[in-house]
Amino acid sequence: LGNSVLYMVASCAGALGLRSTINPRPASRVMRPRSTNTVRQQSKLSLSEWCTQTARDVRSGSSVHDIVSNGFPIALQGRGTLADRLQRSLASTDHSDERLILWATYSVIVFGIPAGAAFDRTAERLRIREQLRHDRALHAAPARLSARSLTALPVAILILLTVTSEDVRTFVQTPIGMLIVFVGCVLNEFGRRAMRAVIEPSSRRRHSALSQDLTDTLEGISLVVMAGVPLRTVLMSSSTIVTVTLRPTFEQMAFDLADGALLVDALEQLRHNVGEHDQFVVHTVIEGQRNGSPMSQTLSNLVDNIDRRREREEAQYVRTLPVRLAGPLVGLTLPAFVCLAVLPPLASSLAGLSTSPLSSL
Repeated sequence: LGNSVLYMVASCAGALGLRSTINPRPASRVMRPRSTNTVRQQSKLSLSEWCTQTARDVRSGSSVHDIVSNGFPIALQGRGTLADRLQRSLASTDHSDERLILWATYSVIVFGIPAGAAFDRTAERLRIREQLRHDRALHAAPARLSARSLTALPVAILILLTVTSEDVRTFVQTPIGMLIVFVGCVLNEFGRRAMRAVIEPSSRRRHSALSQDLTDTLEGISLVVMAGVPLRTVLMSSSTIVTVTLRPTFEQMAFDLADGALLVDALEQLRHNVGEHDQFVVHTVIEGQRNGSPMSQTLSNLVDNIDRRREREEAQYVRTLPVRLAGPLVGLTLPAFVCLAVLPPLASSLAGLSTSPLSSL
């Protein structure tokens, strides 16, 4: 029986080996398509990595239309030509990084700027933005963890004391105990909200939204001007890249330029419509235009100044974060800790004493 089984195994193995030897077809792994894996790999790339990869593909001979059709990281809106879809997508998106990629692709197709250099500059700008966001999240992580811990700790202590101590549980059920717990919970919630507002200041984001949109727009304009397109031509089409808040201003400037207005006059009108914090941004472009300086170099220096200003703002944010967190921590979180974790066990202990005024509770 053992020899028969061994003979059958050897026969099957030989048959399989003979079949693979006489099979004229190549191995299936050679003929397996890789389009699904390629698309899946592209979806894992960040926006800056996609721009770098696109610059390499363009230099190797691929066309921008084929690249966008096969693996564009942003869903394009509507139908029609690629330029029309990019323009509609620019008008509908609010994400600054996506808008920069859409604008770079739109400029390559409409203005004919070199695609490799355009996507390389776009990748560089996106890497700087990603690094700034990473630094902000890194420096805010300890403060965010401390805020969550200090908010959850008094509640956890109160629950533990209520479960394990009958005296604390009895005191919490009294009117004064419920009042103390209610005040502590209210202070704790307000402290949590106050610390979150300090760590992630939504009011600051709303205040600087217009400034951020303006600098993002000038970054996009500088990418096209440094590629050789005249500034006047770019400004007449710049209403495509701006957000809804800046669109009326840039549309009016494009209308004035199309009507024959001087570029300096249009820029002066733009400077009057921006805030005082952004006066230097437009002033740099105006002075470069009046002095006859090359706009590519002027805008390159302007982008460097924008980067330095963003780095200063992030450094100021990191430097002042502990000081700004001290207010809600001392004024709200610490009293909440006293009300929730200190007063209930202390009052229940005093209530157990026969000479204590709390013994009647």
